[in-house]
Amino acid sequence: MKHFPQNKYSIAYQSKVSPVKWIQPFTDEEIQRLAREGIKKLSIIPVSFVSEHSETLYELDIQYKKLAEEEGIEDYRRVKTLQDNPLFISALKELVLKVVNG
Repeated sequence: MKHFPQNKYSIAYQSKVSPVKWIQPFTDEEIQRLAREGIKKLSIIPVSFVSEHSETLYELDIQYKKLAEEEGIEDYRRVKTLQDNPLFISALKELVLKVVNG
């Protein structure tokens, strides 16, 4: 956290889709842990998603928001995905051209 050292952060995982062992900590358990520690403001940043879909719109925006509120988090926010942000599209273009042009 070079630019924002005063901001605490953690990484959690969601979207377990099979019976195999999944990466942890799970997002719901992390929300509960943070609430137990007294966190009242929480921003969720879906770094693995580049577009809005069921996992962001339903899981993060509805299910996890409800859980956070039930656990006592007063200000829950989810950062939007990159979607068609010009900087993101430009970066994708550069990566593709790099691969195509060798």
